[in-house]
Amino acid sequence: LVSEQPKISRTLLHGLHKHVTREVLKRNCKKILYTPNKIMHEMSLAEEVLLIIEQASQRQPFFRVKTIWLEIGQLSCVEAESLRFCFESISQYSIAHHAHLEIIETPGYGWCHTCQTKVVQTTLHDACPYCGSYGLEVMSGDRLRIKELEVE
Repeated sequence: LVSEQPKISRTLLHGLHKHVTREVLKRNCKKILYTPNKIMHEMSLAEEVLLIIEQASQRQPFFRVKTIWLEIGQLSCVEAESLRFCFESISQYSIAHHAHLEIIETPGYGWCHTCQTKVVQTTLHDACPYCGSYGLEVMSGDRLRIKELEVE
């Protein structure tokens, strides 16, 4: 996890810039391809989100989380509804119990080294729509990030 100091207010925690690194997501994407029970990937991510929230509550004391805004990149290999189900399951006896999970899907973009163009990517292994090359480098849309928390 990459950690940046968030700006914290009493009712909202803005810019809680904690996210799972690209390498972790790539490892988990590979696991998904070979794991018969895909929900295990989202369960570990939900546990990590809850851990980050609990750590934030120790730095800036709050007793309840009302809303969580999560940014989920289109290339992150995260199924939003599975993550929602997993988060509701693991947060039952925590400060995030009954928290509303707002999911913001972010588009995926890549850079084609062949034709030097920024392109929209819908999957990790898309070909460039302009030249057909498979040498796309992911620029954005491959992360899961806690964007904001509303707390009491």
